[in-house]
Formats: sequence, structure tokens, C-alpha cells
Amino acid sequence: MDIIKELENDEGRRYFISKESIEFIIRLMKLNKVRNVLEIGTAKGYSTILLAKNCERVTSIEKYEEQFNQAEKNVKASNLKNIKLRLGDALTVLEDINKKFDLVFIDADKGEYFEYFKKSWDLVNENGLVIFDNTVSHRKYLTELLEYIKQFDYLDLDIGKGLIVVYKKINLPRME
Repeated sequence: MDIIKELENDEGRRYFISKESIEFIIRLMKLNKVRNVLEIGTAKGYSTILLAKNCERVTSIEKYEEQFNQAEKNVKASNLKNIKLRLGDALTVLEDINKKFDLVFIDADKGEYFEYFKKSWDLVNENGLVIFDNTVSHRKYLTELLEYIKQFDYLDLDIGKGLIVVYKKINLPRME
């Protein structure tokens, strides 16, 4: 069985990104010619594998060792060679990353979304994207983020469990 089909039948599936959301993100990646992706929150690697099938490189950070180990197995089963998995708290791991990405996809601890955004913004290429998942289902955790992103070009979408897409355009304010 294909690893994606296997993951779609996984009992923990409800914790994965919705099919509707990942299909939208993949369309957006194609429209924006996304080559490299930073993912914060690997879980079992479902979205990681789907993102990697549609770009040149994915770097994915997972905080929880059990999830990370499962993701490693799933990535190996996918036979994709363009995925780099990193174990650790994203707020720490992000400090060691010094390359730029066309897309940062955030689907981790919802209460940390604002901090993930601040730490990853400078890693986004101009005309790049930051996409947050679960922005409708976990709205109550996003008050600070929602207020802050008003200064940026963004879309707040009712797709799947909710997506917010922030566009990084030239001459936007830098994170402090």
C-alpha cells in the first residue's frame, strides 16, 4: 500500500491536515513556483510527504520524539530523498537555520503560532508565503497572531479546519 493511503487510513488521521487544505496548499505552491518548504510540525509526516512530492526540498521540524520516529519511517517508506527531518523544539531549531524558503507551513502547537511566525519570518523569501493550519478550529489560541498579521497581506480562509496565508512582499516590516 502507498504510504499516503496508509496514513490516510491511520487511526490518528484526525490530527493530520485535511485533504481539502493540503490540496489547496499544493495548488498555491504550483502557482507560486515554490521550490523549498520549511514545515513546523511534522507529526507522522503526512503533509511533509505531500509537500515534498510538489517541490524540490522540504525541511520539517518535529518536537515530539515518538512522532519524529514515526515520520522517519514514513518518509523512508515514501522513497523521497528531498526531505530533511529535524527533531527539536522549533523555537530553538529555527535559530540554527540560515537558509531561505519560499513557503513556511506551520501546523504545530497552536499556542505558539505567533512565536513560530516571528522566528520564521526572516527565513521567508520575498514574495514567499507563510501558511497556518487549524485557524478556524483553534481560533481561541490565535488572538495575538491575528492582531499582529493585520499589518501584512494575508488571507483568512475557511478551508478544511481553517488556513491563513500571509504573503511576504518587498518592503514589509521586519520582525523585531
